[in-house]
Amino acid sequence: MISEDAELADSGGRMSTTTSVDQMLDEVQPPTPTVRDYQAFWTTHARAGWTDAVLGEVRSWALRRLGLDVNVAADGEAISAGGDRRAEVMHRQAGKESGVRVRVWNTNGSGTFIVTILAVEDPTGGWILLQTESSDRAQRAAKPAVADAILGVVEFEDIVPLRATAQHVPRAALENLEALLGNPSRRLPVLVAAPIDGVDFDRWIRAVDKWTRHCAGIAHVFSLDPRSAELYRQRHGRRAVAAGTVRTYPARTDLDDPATDTAARWISAETLAGSDSAVARIVERFVRQHQQTHPVLLPPGVRSWSRAFDRFAAQRLRSAVTPTTSPLEDRVAARQATQTALRPAHPSPVVTPAKKTDKADLDTGELLATAERALDRLRAQLEVSERLREQHMTELRHVQEFLALPNLQDDALLELLDAATRVQPDSDAITRLLADNDSLRGRVETLEDLLVEEQIDAADILLERDRLDTLFAAKTREAAFLRGKVAEYDPASAYSWVDDETPSNPLGAPPGGWEGFLTDSRLAEHGLVFTGNPRTVKDIKSLDLDLGGLPSAWDALGTLAAYRQARLHGLWEGGVHAFCESGPADSFHVPPNKHARDESSATRKDSRLAGYRLLPVPKTVDPTGHVHMWSHFKPYSWSAHQKLRIHYHDQVTVDEKIYIGHVGQHLPSGSTDKVRR
Repeated sequence: MISEDAELADSGGRMSTTTSVDQMLDEVQPPTPTVRDYQAFWTTHARAGWTDAVLGEVRSWALRRLGLDVNVAADGEAISAGGDRRAEVMHRQAGKESGVRVRVWNTNGSGTFIVTILAVEDPTGGWILLQTESSDRAQRAAKPAVADAILGVVEFEDIVPLRATAQHVPRAALENLEALLGNPSRRLPVLVAAPIDGVDFDRWIRAVDKWTRHCAGIAHVFSLDPRSAELYRQRHGRRAVAAGTVRTYPARTDLDDPATDTAARWISAETLAGSDSAVARIVERFVRQHQQTHPVLLPPGVRSWSRAFDRFAAQRLRSAVTPTTSPLEDRVAARQATQTALRPAHPSPVVTPAKKTDKADLDTGELLATAERALDRLRAQLEVSERLREQHMTELRHVQEFLALPNLQDDALLELLDAATRVQPDSDAITRLLADNDSLRGRVETLEDLLVEEQIDAADILLERDRLDTLFAAKTREAAFLRGKVAEYDPASAYSWVDDETPSNPLGAPPGGWEGFLTDSRLAEHGLVFTGNPRTVKDIKSLDLDLGGLPSAWDALGTLAAYRQARLHGLWEGGVHAFCESGPADSFHVPPNKHARDESSATRKDSRLAGYRLLPVPKTVDPTGHVHMWSHFKPYSWSAHQKLRIHYHDQVTVDEKIYIGHVGQHLPSGSTDKVRR
């Protein structure tokens, strides 16, 4: 298993620039991160060349932990002698951005563990994504040791610089911590620890370091001291941190939001009393669960780069298995270029005919003459045979060189025969397989996007649930208190209340479609005046195909109508949000989680975002013809990026009217900008 505790490896890794088909077919693409995976995303404003420092740490880590000698400066691979460990390096350039991906596979008895390091450098700095996952989804993938090393050589940040150890927050720096907690652009959860009274603080913060050692890169870790912890509790009460505990504040935390009471989860003093190693695992699992239940979308550029590298890897696979189309002559030349000039080991000597010798004094006359003629014929035949032998030897040498054979022995010839008679894959089947793979990859990417959107929606629902749970608990306590007071004077009345049917919408049933939503005469009868752009409502019509959002939007307007009636009849003196929380029992209203009395501070302070909420009203209301409409309803959601919003301006106490400046999709805000970046 690849982990910071044990990454066992043998020596013998080697670097190559080619990959076998089997190896690439065995590659496991990283699945969508789960609670058992490690995933960290960091940004940096470091000067140019910071990726070189990162790659240097990656190379040292791969060599030290895995025994792989990886050339991180060029595309290629390092493979262990046994093939159970492998590292792949890919570099790409896109405009002013340069990216590198290092992916490491380590297979052992527990499965295959995959570490991916994707770094992109641009003129302003850049970002890095670290992921560790297992092919066995039941296995926990630990934080890779290289994460700490990378944090040590480059200044990465998530609003504030990231550190591998806990940071002390004195009283004077408490506002900085509060600003980080409330920053809508923060991506990582924040762990805040408060010391036990009477315990040496240095000893306490060392313990916090041990408990959170697996959380480097996936959470900010801070420890208050006794004085800052006391001030923090005075300011935030139930949303602060109790002594001797650790509290986790997820992204999009608002310390003024009642939902934080539930959303910011505790790690109790009893849990922290266990062994350091056990507590460290619990804290790590706690943080990863928070990442799952409170997800934050990665910027689109991260997904684009990640998928681009996946496509490059797929293209390498396609090139490796696609039959070659180069001309035969080029392939022969390429094969011969890899071989040295070859010749037979022991060429046969050329036989030279013996020189003719004259015999003048032969006693046998005619016999010798006959023998001489026969000898001449043999010499002529021998010369012909020698020429033929030389010709055949030349041809054999040409064949040997052309086929790039080391020799003409049986072993070499059998190897050639095996290659020539081996069954080749069906090229058409390979083409269809690769096409199917590309199609499936596209579907997977689409499903991943949908999954993330569903996770964002689920996180929003959880936040609303937490808010309602907190409100419900407070109202339950208030009702019990009031019932007790009534019982002191009139016990019968205290317990005589019966829950009748919910009050009906004063506007009546909703119109049949969005076409009549704003032209319905009942709105004017109840003092509701639409001043916005009708086009935004038409856009909603194309989204709300099943008319699921129409009744919810109508109920929001019905709430405004009921609120107006209650104000005009002297039955209510508060605002719309308080009316949704605790209006008169016989008045219609939507739940308070469907309404927001204001926008976030990030949206208010951003002039561009605030401008979207500067909506039209009659000049009798404001001489400029526009007012900021911060209050709004949140009636319905179709997806993480498609949510219905209704912004309004309350003028009931001035001219008995409520002006509706926007009915349409969610206006750009601090939170939506972060999701879409």
